[in-house]
Amino acid sequence: MSLFRAVKSYIKQRLRNAVGVTDLRNEQAVLLRSLDDRLQAVQRQLSSIEDWSTLGLLRRNAADGEPGESLAPWRFPVYLSRDGRPCFQPRQGRSSSRVVVCSIPKSGTYLTAEILRGLGLVATGVHVDEQRFTDYRFASPQQARKDDPRLYSEMPLRHSLLFLLPGQFTVGHLPCTPSVIQALTPFRKLMVYRDLRDAVVSWMRFVTDTGRGGQRAASWRDLPDDPEKLVRMLDVSGPQYFETVRPMLAWRDHSDVFPVAFEVLLGDRGEAARFGCIAELAEFLQIPCSEHEARQVVERALAANTITKSGRRTDWRAYWSEPAERRFRALDGEEMNAALGYARLAESGGMAAGRREEPPVLPFPAAHGPEHQREAA
Repeated sequence: MSLFRAVKSYIKQRLRNAVGVTDLRNEQAVLLRSLDDRLQAVQRQLSSIEDWSTLGLLRRNAADGEPGESLAPWRFPVYLSRDGRPCFQPRQGRSSSRVVVCSIPKSGTYLTAEILRGLGLVATGVHVDEQRFTDYRFASPQQARKDDPRLYSEMPLRHSLLFLLPGQFTVGHLPCTPSVIQALTPFRKLMVYRDLRDAVVSWMRFVTDTGRGGQRAASWRDLPDDPEKLVRMLDVSGPQYFETVRPMLAWRDHSDVFPVAFEVLLGDRGEAARFGCIAELAEFLQIPCSEHEARQVVERALAANTITKSGRRTDWRAYWSEPAERRFRALDGEEMNAALGYARLAESGGMAAGRREEPPVLPFPAAHGPEHQREAA
């Protein structure tokens, strides 16, 4: 009997030891995760300190009139936030998030901006790029549309984003590259896109109206507004446009990016899809928004005058032709459109008739978790 109790006691002790080791390992794992989180927080803080130190150097050099060899001087006006931090705008919006809109050119950049305003965010008034930003804060509408070079400020993206406060947003046609992905990690991100046939025609009209596009566009900008002009534009400036679009497509593979389709905002896929998109966007930004408020946001955004608004909606069919279609495909426009979820144009008769095989659908993953999957952005 004593032997039985001894064996039983031994087994119990081994079990207690095993449980103790498991508990200890669990505690160690929790501690290591905690330490890892703290180290990452310190690393982010040090990175921020490094960035602000660099900006301080830029400012000091600008004041001394002796800019560093590899550092552009800080020569733009800033506000001071409540905690003394320099910023593009002093007001903060309803959300605690900082938001960056990555939009394909002429896909509804500033329509989306008006929607974000309606949801309670504050626009910085700057358009960011990888190595500079365009400062529209104090520009007249005419100056903004002409894209006056005096509005440019040379500054790397990771530095210009430091001037963005919580509750604010900025816009840009940012590529999905490792450096940009890293710079945007702390931000809420939106990708705005559109059928590229409409977008490229809208871009042609915009360049014509504003005189943008540089010397390259001068060879076609003043041509009659007809299909031949589009063909000429695709020959001369088409590569430039699609070289901007191509590196943006990869944003669709990022689950933390909220997709916004221009056609949805315009109501092409029905009112339910439109207001559903606004409601999900508000949820993504952690902003309360009722259906009534979503309707008001859309109505006000559509009525607003923006620096890129042309007065009428672009319809690619009015400018398209067989030569334009061949050039569009040669520039991989059809493949890029498919990557954005737009159905291919019918090979036989579809192009001439202006028909697509089927309505475009959204191929993107959920913007913020599987519970938010939807058919259209």
